[in-house]
Amino acid sequence: MNLSIFDVVLFSYDYRLLKSRNLNFFQMIVDKLKLPAQDCLMIDDSKKNIEHAKKVGLKVQLYKKGANLKITSFN
Repeated sequence: MNLSIFDVVLFSYDYRLLKSRNLNFFQMIVDKLKLPAQDCLMIDDSKKNIEHAKKVGLKVQLYKKGANLKITSFN
């Protein structure tokens, strides 16, 4: 995936946190970016992580390994 199309790309391992075990991770990221949650997109291959991100208000996209993910709109 070409990540250069995004303004900011963050990885949980950079923060030494597991998204599935730390529900505050997503809120921490939103706070760090100083953006409304609905202006952020979270892409993950875990349904559990997607559900946690949705609770914070993030836009989400479930990524299936091997799939050719193409984002055509952020709306």
